[in-house]
Amino acid sequence: MTAPVQTPPPQQQLSAAQIAALLALVQAQAELRRQLTQAAVAAALAPLAGFTAWWDAEAVTDLIGRILRVVQPMQRQAAQLTDGYLTNAALVITGQRPRPAGAVDVTRLRRKMTEELADELLAGVRQSVKVELDRIGDEPSTEVQPSPAWGLEHDREYQDPAEAYARVADGYRYATTVLGDSPEKAQKKAEIRLATIAETDVTLAVREQYRRNLSAQNATGYRRILHPELSETGPCGLCVVAADRVYKKEDLLPLHNRCVCEVLPVYGRVDPGITLNGDDLRRIYDAAGGNTREDLRRVRVLMAEHGEIGPILVHGDQHYRSPEEVARTYASSRQVREQAILDALEPRYEETKYRVARGDNLSKTLRWQRARIEELRRSIGAAV
Repeated sequence: MTAPVQTPPPQQQLSAAQIAALLALVQAQAELRRQLTQAAVAAALAPLAGFTAWWDAEAVTDLIGRILRVVQPMQRQAAQLTDGYLTNAALVITGQRPRPAGAVDVTRLRRKMTEELADELLAGVRQSVKVELDRIGDEPSTEVQPSPAWGLEHDREYQDPAEAYARVADGYRYATTVLGDSPEKAQKKAEIRLATIAETDVTLAVREQYRRNLSAQNATGYRRILHPELSETGPCGLCVVAADRVYKKEDLLPLHNRCVCEVLPVYGRVDPGITLNGDDLRRIYDAAGGNTREDLRRVRVLMAEHGEIGPILVHGDQHYRSPEEVARTYASSRQVREQAILDALEPRYEETKYRVARGDNLSKTLRWQRARIEELRRSIGAAV
């Protein structure tokens, strides 16, 4: 990133008792969030057992309603717990208890890709943001990092929470029709996708609660707190690089898939997160031979913008579907929408032809794909 907004004076130390109290709070928050996430995923998956009516719109709508009735209360509970967690953390750090901010509205967490926004993105009137973070240094940074001007943050509309879950049904139909998956394989994909959405919904509620509380408190910023004990392989490179710096308090925490980081506020020279992360970061910085640290120095971490869930962390050397790409399927122009579908379908068709030649029983899928491609080409040609 660019030059820091400010360089605080040397770190002011908290007492051992304060650090111990904060560690207990962070661990309790992480464990309660883990339990709530697992419960939300299990509750979301329960109605899917034995469900086969993927082509019945009324049955799918009923399924989504049942899922939301169990997931949303858990989102609210996660937000309330986070409100209490940050209120108690502020008390430990500053000696003063701020007024609780109150739980966020869990129905206003996902952005909506409107036709107008899609057209603006495609015309270049509005642009999503992609910023490469600094590589890790010899020691964690205590500087407050500047915030990018998020291109999709302002004047946004919120997506109906049901829409994310409706895509599970869309995915099942796509898998069986376009990809030629068996019903069993498509069902397993639907379960995985549904679990990911439920997990993300809990995370989004926690993240928005972080922003509400931190904005209301007299904090300088925040630092993300690593939790290697909650991950099978320890903190990932994305989280380590992201935990190496302090962010402005009003910024949304950049997410990535299955992230288990929490946050703690920074008050001027008081940065408890750098102490709590210390052992984990020190192990990385002082790894034998420097191999681990050098590997992390090579990790390119981008803070990018997701059209639906906002700031995310992505590997700089890996492709991710940008809001501009997504916008093609929401554009007001039917020709643009159909071209986007065609561009996605043609490689699938070539892959299916290869699989049929290899002996896979996908002749029906191949015929459907060919007919759909021909239909799209005719429609696009007529519109030109």
